[in-house]
Amino acid sequence: MPLPHQNVTAMVSLTGLALGCYNKATQNYEVALLRQPTHTLTIEVKKQLPGGVSRMIYQIADVQHRIFIDAENARVPEPEIFTAGETFDRNDTNHDPEDFRWVIDFEMDLNGKAEVNLKPPTVPVTEMYISKPQLYADTDLMTPDKYLLVQIDPQTNKPVPNQQAPEFGLFTEGIKADIMCQNGGAVILRVDGPQGFQVHLPHGSAKPHEIIIKNLCPPKVKSGDQGGGGGATTTTSPDDMKPTDFREFYSVIVDTDGKMFDLKETFDDERGEGAVCNGSTLGKRDSLFPLPTS
Repeated sequence: MPLPHQNVTAMVSLTGLALGCYNKATQNYEVALLRQPTHTLTIEVKKQLPGGVSRMIYQIADVQHRIFIDAENARVPEPEIFTAGETFDRNDTNHDPEDFRWVIDFEMDLNGKAEVNLKPPTVPVTEMYISKPQLYADTDLMTPDKYLLVQIDPQTNKPVPNQQAPEFGLFTEGIKADIMCQNGGAVILRVDGPQGFQVHLPHGSAKPHEIIIKNLCPPKVKSGDQGGGGGATTTTSPDDMKPTDFREFYSVIVDTDGKMFDLKETFDDERGEGAVCNGSTLGKRDSLFPLPTS
């Protein structure tokens, strides 16, 4: 049964280098935004007004800020994390596209359903907290084809030679969250820090307000690409793959199942982006913060 989105106060979308964890005790989705130097963290707010939409874009340039998406007089969603049915298969294209299990889970998918060990981050991290969300997969950011799970040698940062990389399947590169307030309530985007600010998004607008968070690198353009040419080709060998942003998650995760992985596309769609830059989650542990410091 599809999720009802029509009476939501605000819809939050998140993509890019982001690792999340739902804290049941605080009812917050805690997110570590990994500030890899080539990535830019932006927040776009679309506030519904009687005469139209007010659009605001903010860039968070440093790591001296924390981001809060607070909910005043909010309803606790049921369920907090949306899944459809008991079973889930990454190869089932008929499965509910909003099932949160389409989001890559470093614990449930890659670590035998056990908690991963975290380490002091080797890249700066911006903390973000989303209050009382209903979490689900971003259907607009589903991968068009399946990916392979490639084991990486941590000493060389290259694929383990001559491996038979198993098929990982499909996933979404985005996470979405609905926040539902009661009459008189509001969602408040609050950024704490030297250049802090807040945006008040009251309940009761004709359409949901939107908060769009992206922690992305700029798109890459293939050199010499004149357009046109051949169609998609299968490229299943991991030996010559280029590193993707997926490896950046191991800047805070020690390993998964004693190994380090990357994802390789089983196709070449000529987009030239050359990177998996997805929001991911931790489905076993109770909280993400505070991260280890030593």
